[in-house]
Order: sequence, then C-alpha cells, then structure tokens
Amino acid sequence: MKQEQRLLLNEGLMMLGFAYAIDGYHVPALLAGIGGFLVAMKGHVEEGRKYAYPILVISFMELIIIRFTNLNSIAPMVGVLTVLNTAVCFLWMDSPFSVMDRMMKIMMTIMLMMYIITMIIPSMDLGFMDAIVYISLIFLPMTISYVLRCMKDASRSHYMETDAVMR
Repeated sequence: MKQEQRLLLNEGLMMLGFAYAIDGYHVPALLAGIGGFLVAMKGHVEEGRKYAYPILVISFMELIIIRFTNLNSIAPMVGVLTVLNTAVCFLWMDSPFSVMDRMMKIMMTIMLMMYIITMIIPSMDLGFMDAIVYISLIFLPMTISYVLRCMKDASRSHYMETDAVMR
C-alpha cells in the first residue's frame, strides 16, 4: 500500500468515525477511530513521541471547544475521536511533502464543500454553529499539522541557505 493510499485510509476511517458518532453509533465510531489511529501508528511509531506535546495542546483546545458548544451531549464520542484524529494528523507530518500536499488539496476542497453545504442546507440534528464546529474538528487538525510542516520545511531551508552562505 502506498503512502498516499494509507493516508486516505486513515482520513476515511476518521471521517467514518465522526459520521457514526453524530448518528449515535458509539461503538462503531470508536472502532473506526481506533482503526485509523492504528493504521497511522503502524508506519509512524517513532514520530509519536516527538509530537506528543503538540497533540496534547491541540487536543486540549479542541476538548474545550467541544465542552463550550455542548457537542459532547449530542455526540458523546466526539471528544475521543477528536483526540485520535489529532494524533493521526500529527503522525503524518513526517511523510513526504508531495503526499501531504496532494492530500491537503483534496481535504481542503472537501472541507470547503462541507461548509458551503452546511450554510445552504440546515442540519436537522445540529445547529448551524455546532455543525461548523463539528466540521472544523474533523479537518482543522490536518490543516494545523500541514501548516506546521510547511513552517518546519521553510525554516529548515532557511538554515540550509544560511549555512551555505556562511561557508
């Protein structure tokens, strides 16, 4: 299985978990989230320790948002899935940039379409703001990890250029 296909599988399992959670199927939601996390851990075991702090910080902020919007009363598994989703997204930060770049184009398009659909078609289960927050919880961890990866690559290339000039 190629790296891009594995990343698609991870994100597909996480989205499936979020879909199950909003429909009230707690056990399948948890199994899909854990399955996505295990697939990510299979190829990125050593990166797990390196990104523990950002995963904890981002997850803590997301859990606070979940608490303030009362999404935990609508979908109790959303907190667990959010932490797993954040871990999966940060584990993928060390994959090849070309893979992440292609995936981000796809994911950003899907996120934009979901925001537009949410604005056009009102949700029966969620209010407007809850739906926007729910979509953000699914897609923003990947966006944040991608931005951090771009910043890391930019600083690395800057240091390489500075080192080459100093020689």
